[in-house]
Amino acid sequence: MRLTASTTRPSPTVAPLLVLTLMLAASASGCFLGGREAPDIKSPDPALKIPAIKTAVQRKDMSVISALVKDLESDDPAVRFYAIHGLQELTGETFGYAYYTDADERQSALRQWQDWLSRSETSVAGGGEPEPMRARTQGPSSPQP
Repeated sequence: MRLTASTTRPSPTVAPLLVLTLMLAASASGCFLGGREAPDIKSPDPALKIPAIKTAVQRKDMSVISALVKDLESDDPAVRFYAIHGLQELTGETFGYAYYTDADERQSALRQWQDWLSRSETSVAGGGEPEPMRARTQGPSSPQP
């Protein structure tokens, strides 16, 4: 009697199904087809918002100022940190905002940012330029003799 090793091979239709299943599992976990979502300043996810803030500030993109002012109200201190540093980089101003203080302590500076933004948006909508930041914080300029 002759003994032979028995090997079982999957049917020809099982192999493609197995490959397809593995591909779908890999793409669902973000490992195969592109990974994470793109950075987005409007995202509620700080892992997507913060890189978008950093990129916009690096590019001196003034169109993100409204979103940055909104982010000063975030529950996430890291988002507030990048928002105020972005605003300072773009405008030269902080209005005394400290990202690490509690919400009540941040209110005064937040209101100043919101007021400034409102005035600047009105000015820009009317064809003007945003209110200058330095002139506001340094007071009226003294006349030159």
